[in-house]
Formats: sequence, structure tokens, C-alpha cells
Amino acid sequence: MKIKKILLINPPAPFLSYPNAAPHVGIGYLISYLRKHNHHVDYANYECKVPSDIQIPEGYDFYGITSVTAQYYYAKLILDEIKLRNLGKTILGGTHASLLPNQCLNDGFDFVVKGYGETALLNIVDGNVSNGIIQGEFIRNLDELPFPAWEDLFASNYEISYGDNVAHFFSMRGCPYTCSYCATGEIYGLKVGFRSVENVIAEIIYLKEKFGIERVYFLDPTFTVNKERAIRLSKALIDLDITWTCETRVDCIDEVTLHSLAKSGCDLISFGIETGSDSVHSNLGKQTSIEQNIFAIKLAHDVGLKVKAFLMSALPDDNWKTLEIFQNFISKNKPDNWLFSTFIPFPGT
Repeated sequence: MKIKKILLINPPAPFLSYPNAAPHVGIGYLISYLRKHNHHVDYANYECKVPSDIQIPEGYDFYGITSVTAQYYYAKLILDEIKLRNLGKTILGGTHASLLPNQCLNDGFDFVVKGYGETALLNIVDGNVSNGIIQGEFIRNLDELPFPAWEDLFASNYEISYGDNVAHFFSMRGCPYTCSYCATGEIYGLKVGFRSVENVIAEIIYLKEKFGIERVYFLDPTFTVNKERAIRLSKALIDLDITWTCETRVDCIDEVTLHSLAKSGCDLISFGIETGSDSVHSNLGKQTSIEQNIFAIKLAHDVGLKVKAFLMSALPDDNWKTLEIFQNFISKNKPDNWLFSTFIPFPGT
């Protein structure tokens, strides 16, 4: 098989409060997967760039671009330059491509990848598929994936971390829940896959030894969806002398699980609280309650964990009265910090 040259591109993201705050771990997996199959891959992170400052290099067979919906305008600008200069074949992946593939194909991308990218991208590069929409595969054995290309990710100079010497990390893929404001189910389905505890620990040891990592931010959408596995992983983390944080749902915890997390170096847990109003919360499809939110914050505090609350304003049925209820909820239950977002409906939600 002829070795192909691929440039993977992360377009500008000026809509973010802090562009380039963390490495794009998904691209890191694509880089290492293609390299494992003997292809030449480079990474261009333009998340902090303005379009006029971007110079797309020539000499690649394929230009793979990722894009969320808010990035798509900038992805098309990059596409236009590649087409104008006839640089190579174009591939679009990411959430927007997964949700509106026909639009992206009609806009001129040669290939559009839906869902997980590794096998789909390899089939494109190897010439196993013709131009068009390519469905990615759910990889059952995640331990077979090489670790993300951390050298490339750290070299992209992301500007903000959640503490010094931090690595952002996936120990699982997928989410079995169907919250109405989230498109994950539409993009990837509801299957969930887990890396083995041994595989996770091996990567963290590698990150510590090679890059001096002292803290891990688990990006898994529901770290404790399997409590028994979360406890086993927590116990394995005790000997690594790191601190770490994770995200989960308020109905996927109990006192035993939280104690295990706190004992092993976890000092912060994030919950999707969203709102303090029962009437607004009932529209979110979360199948949880305000009472569960209150209990989860208290239980985490009781075992010594700090709590980060993911919050949203301007949700359906929000008004000045629900805002007052929201303010009272925060004042009374006292999460230690929060990420506050304005609700915007996107495709797939």
C-alpha cells in the first residue's frame, strides 16, 4: 500500500470564550491510528487563528478537517482555498459532518465522515471507498487503539489548562442517555465502550514519564456510568501519585463510589446541573430531578470532593422567575465552581 500524506486541520473557533483551551484528543487518536497503518500525518491547529493568517501548506494527498456546527463557516473557507489551489482531496469529519452529511457533500467536500473517524478515515486514505458519505465504525475493543499522538497535541500550544502539567483523557466512548440538548446519541448512537483499567493506567504512566503529567482531566461524559469499573479504576490510580477530575450524572453516583474517587486523588467532580427550576429541568430529557442534583452536590461535599456545576441559561421556558429560582439554587447548594453556558439549539438536539 502506497504511503499517503495527510494533513489534519482544526479550524478557527472565535466563537469560544477561550479557543484552544485544551488539546483535541479526538484528532490525536486519528493521527496515531493512521501512523500505525504507515501513513504520514501532520496536524495544523488553527483554533486561535483568524482566516487571513492561515496558510494551508501544499504537498498532501488528503486534507482532513474537523468541525462543530459553529466552526463550519471556517471549515468552508479552508475548503475553498484547498479547492482554489487544487491541493488535494478534502475530508470533513466531526459533529456537523455527522449530523448534516448531505449538506457538507453538496458544499464541495470530497468525503464526509459520520461518527467515529478512525476506520472511516483509513478506508478513505487507503482508497477502499469512492467519494461520498462514509459511516465510521464503533470500535468494540478500545485497547486496540494506539494512544493519541500526544507529541503533536502538546506541540499545538493550547493556551489554558485546568492546572499545570494536565492531560485531557478518554477512558471510554459513548453515552447511553438521551438528554434533549445533546447530539451525542444522534452522532454516535447509544453504545458505550470501555478501555480496560490496565490500558488506561499504562497511558497515564506514559504521560507521567514522558511529559511530566501531574493531573488528569477525564473527558468521559459519564465517568461513573459503570460504578464497579469506576471503583476499580480509582483503586488503580492510587499508586500513580496524581490528582484528577471527572464528569458524571447525578444519578450515577453513590457514597461508596464517591469515597473511592476521593481516596484515589480525585479532587473535583462535575455534574450536569443545568438549571434550578423544576419546570425548566423537566424539558431536558435527563430523567433526573432537582432533588437528585441537590443530593449529589451534598454527597460529593460530604466525602471531601469539590463540585463543578455545568449550568445553562435561556433554556426553553426560562423567564425572570425561573432565573430567580436558579440564583437561589446556586446560593443554597454552593457548587465550588461552574461552567455557565447560553443554550443554543443545534442540529441533532
